[in-house]
Amino acid sequence: MKITSIKNLQVSGVYSILSVLMGMTGLMAALSIVVPAITAIIGETLPAWYGLPVSLELPFSEVKRVASENYTIFPIRGELTIFHSNALNSFLYSLIPILVFTSATYAIYLLRKFFKNIYEGKFFAAENKRVMYTLGTLCIIIPPAIKMIEKVILMALPKNLIVDGMKVLPPEGMGVIANFFSEYLILGLFLIILADVFSEGKKLKEENDLTV
Repeated sequence: MKITSIKNLQVSGVYSILSVLMGMTGLMAALSIVVPAITAIIGETLPAWYGLPVSLELPFSEVKRVASENYTIFPIRGELTIFHSNALNSFLYSLIPILVFTSATYAIYLLRKFFKNIYEGKFFAAENKRVMYTLGTLCIIIPPAIKMIEKVILMALPKNLIVDGMKVLPPEGMGVIANFFSEYLILGLFLIILADVFSEGKKLKEENDLTV
């Protein structure tokens, strides 16, 4: 009885934490929609945190000079923010945080439903299978979609861009193949397989109930 109470407390605690996280991501999702709308109305550019992270590379001659002084050179990580005047690029910039926070909010909402079923003892409920399938689909679709949007934005940036004598390098892993075969794909496939496990567990439970 004591062990069951501890497990129920753990599950309810996770449910509460997920509720708080869902509120936070939901607020960020709302802000990611409101902020671009306000900036478009007043004619201002998007805030700097909408920019894409890039690396800044020192020229070879400068690297050679610094290296000769017994220093180790690492790429400098920075935030690059370039806004084009046309509406399409502004839309693409604002679309990234909207996709990130809305999908995160929905994913947490689904996890809350899953843990609620676990808390109520509905381990093999049909809803659990749908939750796992949906989460797996989100993991497979959303991250590559975001990377493709970033790729489109980067293709529109000036070539050989120099900032304070340093060359701007795009984020790593922007290739379509590299993005698709990522940890998100593996996680998505795992969740979809887990959904089938819940489905088979439900069938076994129904067969066991009929036998009894």
